[in-house]
Amino acid sequence: MDIINQLSFGIELMLVGMGTVFVFLVLLVFSILGMTKVISKVSKDVSLPGGSHAEIDTGKNNELSKELITVISSAVYHYHHKSP
Repeated sequence: MDIINQLSFGIELMLVGMGTVFVFLVLLVFSILGMTKVISKVSKDVSLPGGSHAEIDTGKNNELSKELITVISSAVYHYHHKSP
C-alpha cells in the first residue's frame, strides 16, 4: 500500500505543478496582450513584427533620422556578412 500512496502523491504533485505553470503562462499571455494594447494606443504608428517599418514622429531633425537609419542599416549588414 505504501507504493500506491507514493504514486498518488506523485501524480497529485505533478498535477499541481502543471496547473501552476499553466496559470502562470495564461497570466503572462494576457499581460503581454494588455501591454501591446497600451503601447499601440500611446504610439502613433506601430507595424506588426515582420512589417517594413514603424514610424513614430519624434519631432526631431529628419536628416538626423536618415543618417541614423543609414548607420544602423550598415551595422546590421556588416554583422550579417561577417566571416565566422
